[in-house]
Amino acid sequence: GKYAAYADALAKLGIPSQVDDAKDFFLSAEVLLVLCLLNSIDNPRRDIYLAGLMCSPLFGFTADDLYNIRTECGDGRVLYDSLVEYTKNHSDFRRGAEFISELSHYRAIAEGVGVDTLLYKLYYETGLMALATASGGKENLMLLYDYARGF
Repeated sequence: GKYAAYADALAKLGIPSQVDDAKDFFLSAEVLLVLCLLNSIDNPRRDIYLAGLMCSPLFGFTADDLYNIRTECGDGRVLYDSLVEYTKNHSDFRRGAEFISELSHYRAIAEGVGVDTLLYKLYYETGLMALATASGGKENLMLLYDYARGF
């Protein structure tokens, strides 16, 4: 973020500092992915979050998949409803069936637990923590978890 130059200058002088740039935090790929996941669990009929989740490294839908789903089953429906119908029409579309099943599973779990417990389960059961660790975003996920525990 814009404070990095100050942090670097302080570090060169041997002065430790911590930069809390909330904007950069919420725009990091791993936090955006968690927000897509949580919003889709809360309400899968929000197209932007659902499309973001579907096309994420967690689920791997392609632009062609989205195009096919919307072209064949769109006609004014939200993406989730189109996905459900498309998956029913194409029994070989395993990715769609698995996605719907996993999302339903986490929607059921979410009703009975706090957001911190839900995040913990999501981090480790979906592979999100491993993905974030590999891309250097583990600290952001842990910070988000700490924020959730504070509520």
